[in-house]
Amino acid sequence: MSPPNPACRSCGSAGLQSLRCLVEAPAGPVPTCSAANFPLAFCSGCSLVQRVQPAAKAETAFASSCESRARIGQTLARKTIETRRLGRASLVVEAGSNDGWLLRHYREAGVPVLGLDADREEAKAARHRHGIPTREVVFGKRAADLLCAQGLRADVFHAHDVLNRTADLNDFVRGVRRVLRDDGVAVLDVPDVKDVLERPAGALDEQSVCYFSMTALCHCLTGHGLLVEEVARTEGTLLLCAIPAKPGAWPGEEVAALLSEEEAWGVRSFETYAPLARRVQPLAA
Repeated sequence: MSPPNPACRSCGSAGLQSLRCLVEAPAGPVPTCSAANFPLAFCSGCSLVQRVQPAAKAETAFASSCESRARIGQTLARKTIETRRLGRASLVVEAGSNDGWLLRHYREAGVPVLGLDADREEAKAARHRHGIPTREVVFGKRAADLLCAQGLRADVFHAHDVLNRTADLNDFVRGVRRVLRDDGVAVLDVPDVKDVLERPAGALDEQSVCYFSMTALCHCLTGHGLLVEEVARTEGTLLLCAIPAKPGAWPGEEVAALLSEEEAWGVRSFETYAPLARRVQPLAA
């Protein structure tokens, strides 16, 4: 007897379609396949491609040792400080803050920061090497509730290459909305599934649980009271700014344009993801 299909990590739909079908029947009508014995599945409800089992465990790695990432962090912090007019009365929170690769640039500008990272060694490096206050915690609604109880609400919330690796997606996004001030902004980036589709070959990131399109991201964030205000595509990544939803607030022109572009290349079509299906192996029985 086949195990039941898992529910979608974002919308909770029980109708996940296994990408195995696209390997076994690449032409003609697509059969119904169980999502329980193949690594990847597609949700027709919200267009999210996702793993049906836990991803590989991440190894400790210090982001500050990568010069290009350090430069990106410095540029992003400077831009955000300017556009959001951050100062000593502000607070910047980052989930998955690693060794403080990003938050140190805010701290150097005099903006209070708080890092959150479940990896003990990375959190220790942030505190000892860069002087970044960092708590060793898995971010989610519970962690956000504790921060709020302590009077800590974020003017800016960062999560970079984190949302796609989060096992409990909805809990994480609920936490983002909870800790964010009503006039705050969440700055998030994730790998773009379109970029993954266009790669000619190569293994998928085994640490990613979700492979996001803008369509799938908007569906997830909107469901928890967050509106995607801006988005930019950079080197295979979607970098977006999300704000608490409120009357009169609408997605920016870049967001609307990207959503239209995704509709054109078939983001909601199961068959679109055949290139992904051919690059993974079935799970062991």
